[in-house]
Amino acid sequence: MTSSMLKPLMLKNGHTMPRLGVGTYLLSGGLCQEIVQRAVQLGYRHIDTAQAYENEQNVGAALHHVEKHNICQRKHLFVTTKLASVYLHPSAVKLSLEESLEKLKLRYVDMFLIHSPWGLKNHRNGNLRPCLPDGSLDFEVYDLNETWRAMEKLVTDGHVESIGLSNFSLKQTEQILATAKILPQNVQLECHAYYQQKVLRDFLSKYGIVVTAYSPLGSPTRPARHIVPENEFEILLEDNNVKEISKKYNVSSALVLVRFLLQQNLCAIPKTASFDRLKENIKVLDFELDSSDIQKMKSFDKNVRYFVFKPFLKHPCFPKAGEPF
Repeated sequence: MTSSMLKPLMLKNGHTMPRLGVGTYLLSGGLCQEIVQRAVQLGYRHIDTAQAYENEQNVGAALHHVEKHNICQRKHLFVTTKLASVYLHPSAVKLSLEESLEKLKLRYVDMFLIHSPWGLKNHRNGNLRPCLPDGSLDFEVYDLNETWRAMEKLVTDGHVESIGLSNFSLKQTEQILATAKILPQNVQLECHAYYQQKVLRDFLSKYGIVVTAYSPLGSPTRPARHIVPENEFEILLEDNNVKEISKKYNVSSALVLVRFLLQQNLCAIPKTASFDRLKENIKVLDFELDSSDIQKMKSFDKNVRYFVFKPFLKHPCFPKAGEPF
């Protein structure tokens, strides 16, 4: 086991974040609760959820269970949740967090992210994805710098330890940094061997902002959503070059892909609905890729994005073509 790779990532504010987490996107109900409970039992200490996932109540039940049964104390867990797009008005930010804390059964969260800069109109009916009569999303444009000021107040008031961004472009991140009194501690974005985000990552590193990679396995369950390059539906987990490296270490392709990110000081939050894969994924801490394989994998970048956010493509705040995010 490589002890150096077990060390958590140090945030700019002095807090730490475990570099391997469990993603809960698309998990719900009893399965979500069981996955989170088993994850903590296996040794995972970073749980990632979001208001928009509509599973915070299930995550909260799992967290309550592991503490009640002395599996893991709250202080040893790192919990991330995210501000939904209908709550981007600064007056709604604290309300959103309070709703999340109630569902999660927590007094505070370790990381609170703005889920995306693409706002949606809040009809005050609890609908997190409001639509127009034609079925398209009901867009709203918010002043993101004002949203960020409200996020900062959550920190100063002690409701969250750290705040950050998700799915923000480089330009939008610069916009936040221009007026921020508390810097984003974490930026969460799609990042994997086929989409390595070098430009954005290099920019964030200048500010000491830690990056969390979602979809570290290339989101194998959603190849039909992949549009770059057009009409080529490559599945990262089936890449022959990745398979070749996995044979060298006698591990799965999934472990190679996650390890590749961890060794570059990224946090990774693979998501799975399988208990067997959950158990396998934590074995990523038991081996280390040599530098030549890291360099080889850096050449795999194909600018392939799996999460293209088609419903938001016409949003006024959606990045222009070619803008890193």
